[in-house]
Amino acid sequence: MNFMKNKTTQRTEAAAQANFEGQDFDAQERELAEVLGAFRQSVHAWSDAEFNRERKLVPARRPLFGFRLAVASSLLMIAAGVTGGITVYQHYHDIAVTQARQDAEKKRLADEKARIDKMNQDQMAGHRENDDALLADIDSDIAQESPAAMEPLASLMAR
Repeated sequence: MNFMKNKTTQRTEAAAQANFEGQDFDAQERELAEVLGAFRQSVHAWSDAEFNRERKLVPARRPLFGFRLAVASSLLMIAAGVTGGITVYQHYHDIAVTQARQDAEKKRLADEKARIDKMNQDQMAGHRENDDALLADIDSDIAQESPAAMEPLASLMAR
């Protein structure tokens, strides 16, 4: 190839000198055709050499396979985490609702017991008043010398 370049360069220089020296037009044309023919042959030689050289076949790579795998696994982990989180949230929410119901039932039972106890105390207070009044009547009857029904007789006898 270097040989061709040197020869082509020499011819080009010769053509340039001939132009100044006044060579005829046909000689210049022949020399141009020769130079272009040499260029054509060098291009064909290079092309054949490139076409016939041994090439290594490299399998096609998937350029973003690792990235896609990482994104897919990340999305799967997020989906699993969200699903697990929702399940845990529902479980604790159910526990909280059950606890709130139990607390409300305990409060209702305590209020009912307090109401019944107050009613019992009121009834007992009423019974105590009745009992006190009854005992006072009995005490006054016992304290008399004679019963009330016998009082007219007792007054006759006391005279």
